[in-house]
Amino acid sequence: MARKHWYEYDPAERDDANRLGVLFETFLDHLHFHPERDAFTTALSNAFDAEFTHRAAGVYPPAGHGYPRLGA
Repeated sequence: MARKHWYEYDPAERDDANRLGVLFETFLDHLHFHPERDAFTTALSNAFDAEFTHRAAGVYPPAGHGYPRLGA
Protein backbone atom coordinates (compact mmCIF):
# COMPACT_ATOMS: atom_id res chain seq x y z
CA MET A 1 0.00 0.00 0.00
CA ALA A 2 1.46 3.35 -1.01
CA ARG A 3 1.88 5.86 1.79
CA LYS A 4 0.02 9.14 1.46
CA HIS A 5 1.48 12.54 2.30
CA TRP A 6 0.27 13.99 5.62
CA TYR A 7 -1.94 16.57 3.88
CA GLU A 8 -3.85 13.84 2.01
CA TYR A 9 -5.27 12.39 5.24
CA ASP A 10 -8.53 13.61 6.71
CA PRO A 11 -8.45 14.66 10.42
CA ALA A 12 -9.66 11.27 11.70
CA GLU A 13 -6.99 9.45 9.68
CA ARG A 14 -4.30 11.83 11.00
CA ASP A 15 -5.51 11.22 14.55
CA ASP A 16 -5.25 7.47 14.02
CA ALA A 17 -1.82 7.76 12.41
CA ASN A 18 -0.46 9.94 15.23
CA ARG A 19 -1.98 7.92 18.08
CA LEU A 20 1.11 5.77 18.50
CA GLY A 21 3.64 8.57 17.97
CA VAL A 22 5.06 8.62 21.50
CA LEU A 23 5.24 4.84 21.63
CA PHE A 24 6.98 4.76 18.24
CA GLU A 25 9.56 7.33 19.40
CA THR A 26 10.19 5.22 22.51
CA PHE A 27 10.60 2.19 20.26
CA LEU A 28 13.17 4.00 18.08
CA ASP A 29 15.13 5.15 21.14
CA HIS A 30 15.12 1.62 22.53
CA LEU A 31 16.38 0.21 19.22
CA HIS A 32 19.14 2.81 19.13
CA PHE A 33 20.43 1.93 22.60
CA HIS A 34 19.56 -1.79 22.56
CA PRO A 35 19.96 -3.12 19.00
CA GLU A 36 19.53 -6.74 20.09
CA ARG A 37 16.04 -8.18 19.77
CA ASP A 38 14.51 -8.45 23.24
CA ALA A 39 11.03 -8.87 24.74
CA PHE A 40 10.26 -5.13 24.47
CA THR A 41 11.21 -5.03 20.80
CA THR A 42 9.19 -8.15 20.04
CA ALA A 43 6.09 -6.90 21.87
CA LEU A 44 6.14 -3.50 20.17
CA SER A 45 6.82 -5.01 16.78
CA ASN A 46 3.79 -7.27 17.17
CA ALA A 47 1.64 -4.35 18.38
CA PHE A 48 2.62 -2.19 15.40
CA ASP A 49 1.97 -5.08 13.00
CA ALA A 50 -1.50 -5.56 14.48
CA GLU A 51 -2.35 -1.84 14.33
CA PHE A 52 -1.31 -1.47 10.70
CA THR A 53 -2.98 -4.75 9.70
CA HIS A 54 -6.27 -3.47 11.14
CA ARG A 55 -5.78 -0.11 9.45
CA ALA A 56 -5.05 -1.67 6.05
CA ALA A 57 -8.16 -3.85 6.37
CA GLY A 58 -10.29 -0.77 7.05
CA VAL A 59 -11.29 -1.86 10.56
CA TYR A 60 -9.24 0.68 12.46
CA PRO A 61 -9.48 1.45 15.31
CA PRO A 62 -9.87 -2.13 16.52
CA ALA A 63 -12.55 -3.20 18.98
CA GLY A 64 -11.73 -2.15 22.51
CA HIS A 65 -9.89 0.95 21.32
CA GLY A 66 -9.95 3.33 24.27
CA TYR A 67 -9.12 6.57 22.49
CA PRO A 68 -11.92 8.91 21.40
CA ARG A 69 -12.33 9.58 17.70
CA LEU A 70 -12.23 13.14 16.40
CA GLY A 71 -15.68 14.64 16.16
CA ALA A 72 -17.18 11.97 18.39
